[in-house]
Amino acid sequence: SSDVCSSDLFPSHDRGAYANLKKVFNIYFLLKNYNYDYVVSMDADNLIVKDMIPFFESIKNKPHDFYIKFSHKGILTGKELEKRNKNFKPFNLSGLLNIEKQDLHFREGCMIIKNTQTSKDFFYDVANNILSKIAWYGDSFWVAYTYEKFKNKLKVYELPSNFVAYDIKTEVNPIVVSGYDENKHSKE
Repeated sequence: SSDVCSSDLFPSHDRGAYANLKKVFNIYFLLKNYNYDYVVSMDADNLIVKDMIPFFESIKNKPHDFYIKFSHKGILTGKELEKRNKNFKPFNLSGLLNIEKQDLHFREGCMIIKNTQTSKDFFYDVANNILSKIAWYGDSFWVAYTYEKFKNKLKVYELPSNFVAYDIKTEVNPIVVSGYDENKHSKE
């Protein structure tokens, strides 16, 4: 993006949020304007530690629109629901999303988007909303919101456990290592 995250535009605590949201905003632009087979979107604290080509070869004939890790399958309850509601509070003041009924929950820090009409339509909707409020977890909120609208036609596939490691102690031999949680401070 050619946008500048200067102190004139955003307070310092919002610059990182803006960059993260703009990264997801740009997915639609790349799908629409280039003939890429896939767009890969990753957080800046992800490290690619292996060749991705074998993975792309393995999915080239699959009918999926979107490859992502699930943070949770099924309805959220207890502390997980409280955490998600807290994260989404800045966005969900008008009740846009009923998180208590959502069946899939995602880790948006690593997504592979196949260039299909459905994925273009999905990320067009995300792009139309994502910069409406510059705050952390905007990517999570707008992907969840748009998923609810598209879930009956969007073909979502969970990335294999060895594609991206969010827990480097239990997810072994990954292609990508995320800087999620304790990984940021681990010598591994």
